[in-house]
Amino acid sequence: MKLKLSMITLIIKFIKHINKKTEPKLFTPEALAVITDKDKSIELRSIIDDYHETGKWDYKRLNELGL
Repeated sequence: MKLKLSMITLIIKFIKHINKKTEPKLFTPEALAVITDKDKSIELRSIIDDYHETGKWDYKRLNELGL
């Protein structure tokens, strides 16, 4: 029983160690470039609004933005 508990503790510590070294990225560099550009972010908002109305993405417009 002690051995199992020690193994579980070791595995948990290893996972925590790995998680400390990784940095989560919420946005791709391409998406970040679009979000930070005022004109492109307005266009993206328009594409998202159209999606909410129609339920379909306009992939041509997304590709033009670089997404």
